Amino acid sequence: MNDMFEHNTDAFEDPNAAAIRHLAKKPDINHLEDGTVETPEGILPLFSIGEKIVIERYCSILVGKPWLDTKTYIVKDIDDESGYLKLWDPEFEQQAVSNFKVDKSIAVIKLPPKKGTIGAKKRGRPKSTVEKPAKEINDGKSRRGRPPGSKNRPKDVIAKEKKIKEQEKKPRVAKLPKPTKPVKTKTRKKRKSK
Repeated sequence: MNDMFEHNTDAFEDPNAAAIRHLAKKPDINHLEDGTVETPEGILPLFSIGEKIVIERYCSILVGKPWLDTKTYIVKDIDDESGYLKLWDPEFEQQAVSNFKVDKSIAVIKLPPKKGTIGAKKRGRPKSTVEKPAKEINDGKSRRGRPPGSKNRPKDVIAKEKKIKEQEKKPRVAKLPKPTKPVKTKTRKKRKSK
């Protein structure tokens, strides 16, 4: 039999495994300020056009209304009567729409933090807090790279050293080419015709 899908059989056996992995990615935005306020006149936004908002969306047609995503948008237009928002998604560079008058079980609108992210985990190795000792200067020991002070000398000193090196060089003797032997060519014998 072909064991092509053998390593992924756990996903087929446990349907909740994918949902658990998806919920593990959900950022916590409870510490953020609400983006709307409830008044006797109705729900009003606390943001204006051009500002950023954070929307946590849930799927209203599935059982239990599972979490879909949490994104940051830029507000392009607000309709106070209907509650519709025209938004810009800077991550995907496309337009989006939402409504700030919907039930909070479908969309939760928050104001973004002044600094930092909305809860995204940093990837990679954390920075070490241990201070590294300063590098010690090599005194007379061999080291890589150009020797210190080699480019700081005056040009006339460098020119004198260059002349001395040229004088110390051995004169080159021209080498004569080796005599070549004449090459014998083979001649073909003529065939006799019949």
